[in-house]
Amino acid sequence: MLIILEGLPGSGKTTLAKRLSRKLKGVLIPQIILRFPRNYKNFSISKKERFFMKNDLEKYKKASKALKNKQWVIMDRGIFSTLAYNYALTRLKKGNTYESVLNWYKKYEKNFTAPQIIFLLKVSLKTSLRRKNRLLSKTFVRNLLWTNINFFKELEIFYQNLLPKLGKRNIKIIRINANQSLKKVLQNILKKIRNIEIYK
Repeated sequence: MLIILEGLPGSGKTTLAKRLSRKLKGVLIPQIILRFPRNYKNFSISKKERFFMKNDLEKYKKASKALKNKQWVIMDRGIFSTLAYNYALTRLKKGNTYESVLNWYKKYEKNFTAPQIIFLLKVSLKTSLRRKNRLLSKTFVRNLLWTNINFFKELEIFYQNLLPKLGKRNIKIIRINANQSLKKVLQNILKKIRNIEIYK
């Protein structure tokens, strides 16, 4: 079974993906599996997005291989995160990449193994903004988008309104309250998985 964790920045996707893969003894597909080019910081917006598009394809290739071996696969962000980011970027007129990324996704849709479950981790916009900036304060990353509440609002609009339309009909999108402790969120996710397995 392929499980993908989606949601706003700071909703706990990366930590939960790691813990979930350990609990299920499955294969973890991290957010980034390609090595960043040395001159990545100097890339244009469109060139940066091409890197992430290539990264997404590699993630799904790895997932497909693991699924053939009948393994649990847990992915930290899928193609929908890339679409959400570019949707928000375009809406705020910080770039004009959403249409091209969307067309690319539709063109290569068969390469993106359909997840059985997408867990959409729900946190408030203020919580997302606070958590994301707390994480960034520990790094050398400086990106004004992550201090812009309107960027987070556009991401939320994508997940609420566009994700259900883009997902295939056999994909279960399960919304999870991620304002709780990570331990409680993980327990809730595992409970949902067990219930789905029982009725398969």
